[in-house]
Amino acid sequence: MNKPVWFCQEFGEAGFVLVAADLQLSDGTLIGLRQALHPFDADEDPQLVPRTVSKMNEIMGRMSAQTVPASRACAFGAVQGGQDEAIRA
Repeated sequence: MNKPVWFCQEFGEAGFVLVAADLQLSDGTLIGLRQALHPFDADEDPQLVPRTVSKMNEIMGRMSAQTVPASRACAFGAVQGGQDEAIRA
């Protein structure tokens, strides 16, 4: 699996900054996230940009995580805890 490609770009007259990440999965699917930030918000909260990047990184990780197939027995409730617990394992 590839690593995300990150980029920032200023746009608009108000000086908004676009923080973006793209990730191509092994099956060719392209996942993209975009977040617009206003410089005034970043001035008031110095942790805004790192927090935004961290949040986007977490989302990209969850979206690109490979699912764990559940067994048929688990899917039909034969395993204690049900399918949801087996998938999280």
